[in-house]
Amino acid sequence: MEKAIQEFERRFTLELPARLREALLGGVIPDENVMFETQDHKVAGWITEFFPVQSDGDTSYGSEYEQISLSQLLPRNLLPIALVANHDRIVISLSGRDRGHIYYWAWSEEPDPESNSYQYIRRIAVDFAEFLSGLRRKT
Repeated sequence: MEKAIQEFERRFTLELPARLREALLGGVIPDENVMFETQDHKVAGWITEFFPVQSDGDTSYGSEYEQISLSQLLPRNLLPIALVANHDRIVISLSGRDRGHIYYWAWSEEPDPESNSYQYIRRIAVDFAEFLSGLRRKT
């Protein structure tokens, strides 16, 4: 996993936040549907997939970063890391004052073309550990 992370970081000249890296290396990323809620309690939903760092399939950190962040659908400092049931995304900030913060991006509410701003984004947590501890499993 470390090699895949380093390859992703080198390819895009960026660095994953420490708490996300620790979770990836520690194998604590959920592999089942989990529920999240934004800090303002206005949005809750099901995460149906956490994207892999590297994949032979269609979806990975690299493919999401290229198709969404580098295509300017989102600010470049935001990396999609998970898929929500309605095809919205969970994203993490890679740089700036909010580095490491986790957000819900309401892609389905964006106008066409997308705004490339924080307008349709709501914070979930200030770091990945807080994000993981706030997730709820089906009961």
